[in-house]
Amino acid sequence: MTTIPETATVLCETFRETRAGAGDEPFPPRRRAAGGTGGEPDTTAAAGGEFARFEHPDSGFSLTAAGALWKQTFAGANRFADARAAAAALLRRTRTTFAGTAAAGAAAEPPFAPPVFIAAFPFEDGAPGTLFLPRTLTLRAAAGGATWRVSCRLADEPAQPMTPPAPPVTAEGRGAAGDAAAGGDAVATALREIGGDWFAPAVRHVLADIAAGALQKVVLARAWDAVLAREPDSVALLDALRRRFPACHSFALATGGAGDSVLVGSSPEQLVEIRDGKLFTEAVAGSAPRATGGGSEEADAAAAAALLRDPKERGEHALVVAGILDALGALGLDAAAGGTRTVTLRNVHHLRTEITASPPPVPPPAASTATPPPVMPHILDAAAVLHPTPSTGGAPRAAALSAIRALEPAPRGLFAGPLGWFDAAGAGRLVVALRCAEITGRRAVLRAGAGIVAGAEPAREDAETLAKLRAVADALDLAA
Repeated sequence: MTTIPETATVLCETFRETRAGAGDEPFPPRRRAAGGTGGEPDTTAAAGGEFARFEHPDSGFSLTAAGALWKQTFAGANRFADARAAAAALLRRTRTTFAGTAAAGAAAEPPFAPPVFIAAFPFEDGAPGTLFLPRTLTLRAAAGGATWRVSCRLADEPAQPMTPPAPPVTAEGRGAAGDAAAGGDAVATALREIGGDWFAPAVRHVLADIAAGALQKVVLARAWDAVLAREPDSVALLDALRRRFPACHSFALATGGAGDSVLVGSSPEQLVEIRDGKLFTEAVAGSAPRATGGGSEEADAAAAAALLRDPKERGEHALVVAGILDALGALGLDAAAGGTRTVTLRNVHHLRTEITASPPPVPPPAASTATPPPVMPHILDAAAVLHPTPSTGGAPRAAALSAIRALEPAPRGLFAGPLGWFDAAGAGRLVVALRCAEITGRRAVLRAGAGIVAGAEPAREDAETLAKLRAVADALDLAA
């Protein structure tokens, strides 16, 4: 049973259905934002400019949020702590109603503590990140589980009637082919790399710094853009990605900021999840393109096995695991890493290690009572120490970030930053914004990166980034 913080006034109405297929609300269309800007809270009734959709098809998780009851931006070294404090202050004047729709016999209590916030933080702390409290949100934690609709209002606003969640609307419901290109006749025929031919010289520069002992790893991110014949369908793009990458975290997010852009992607990497009193994260580093020549399954299996044995890729992966374990230790958590294995996606193989953490055991009564018992940190506190992990930044962190600023020709924006959701108790999930496209009108910007370590070769890193680029480019039917 979920504990609801005393600071939130909650009214619960539970609806039960035996109808199969009860799921999420329709994904909201893109609309131009309304409300506050800059660093000031937006407490106006948003016109629908803010929305978010997060899905993990293999587990059945889905979340849809629309409209901002409140919104604020945060930048600087303390952005995660500032966002946490602002969310806590807002809880004291937020009223939340939630209703569940489930098959008979399902749990009547939500697996989260309403309300739920949506968070999107850029890779760099100097760029403003956004936190917003959606007016309406629908969440299903797992396939076959209850679907919960959450509605929020400020204390001085009148209450609105609550209705059960609606069934999902996906590509099947629209009669569209979910695996088809999302752009239709809107697609362009080529991508232009921002910054021109900068990547290979930058790889060589990083390798020289590694040889000199100044660095161990730097992740270099490339960016491409294209102007499309017409604005692509964000819903169709999300549908295509979640079908092609069911083991990944698919997302579509619009924060209602300048330019009215939407970020759509499917990330293989979770930064942090907190649930049931435990913390879950993972190291995803070390990659190889799928073996597509001739379509041989044996050749592809051999490529995955070679990745698992490759000393250069295993060394890069070990750096990421060590960095995550050190960060969790700084939070006072007991952390353990599982075994490293390969994960095969539609376009690429990855090395992956699951990591779990929890507070240390409570000391026996005979021990000193002056020290409070250990507790699980808020998810934003965990993000503050984990981001960026060596899988998206490098090692040592400060030197790697300095190299990224000096070498990359364009700011990353939300790419490789944490985005996701958390509830009133500080639990939730943040993923790393990878394999994504930032769409603004008819312009699409796609990004992909590669970790540069000792032994890297510019041609090989070029091939790796192009393989990663295909995740979204193929869905948009763009040719790299």
